[in-house]
Amino acid sequence: MVEMKVGEFFFLLSHNNFYCELLVRNAGQPLNRAKSADQRKNHQRHEQRGHIDRNSLEEYGLYFKNSRLVSIKDDAPFEFDVYSSKEDNHRRYNAIGRLITDYIYGLLEKECGLIRIPIPIDAKRSEPTGFFFASDNLDKAEYLMIIIHGTGAVRAGQWSRKLIMNESLQAGSQIEYIERAIACGYAVIVTNTNLHTDESSESVLNATKRIR
Repeated sequence: MVEMKVGEFFFLLSHNNFYCELLVRNAGQPLNRAKSADQRKNHQRHEQRGHIDRNSLEEYGLYFKNSRLVSIKDDAPFEFDVYSSKEDNHRRYNAIGRLITDYIYGLLEKECGLIRIPIPIDAKRSEPTGFFFASDNLDKAEYLMIIIHGTGAVRAGQWSRKLIMNESLQAGSQIEYIERAIACGYAVIVTNTNLHTDESSESVLNATKRIR
């Protein structure tokens, strides 16, 4: 921990937790590092329980409001550090990310009107499968827009999972681009190149095999 004084303002720079905390101290008084009762209570509860995977964003106390991921309780922005354990924080983050992936899949189908197309089309039960999304005017439109995301954890409909969780759907998803393309009469294909097996499949074989 590094302490730096600027006038009566003290900056505490923590290299382990990657945050900066600004505290004010009157002359001759100690730094006030006390947490609120609610913060201590939440910290103790999370520290004792550890992370447990939930089945929905709502079970994590989160939802999308005006395209931003916020707390159901008070509309506070998404918070990464809720456990004392870095591993638990990362597990929670990844679990919420997977739920957001399913949420965006739903937006692609319901809001954008895209069709989920499995590949290969005639896959056997033991084969690994995947899918992508496409508009229903592929054989009619004069122009076609193919949207390809980057590498990593992102899936169809996402540019950046981090931006979706910390900023908004507009900042991190492909929804706005898809809607504009459709409004202009384009056919649209949304690829899912990071998905090497159908993660929603109930097949144990499909869940464990990967396309090499």
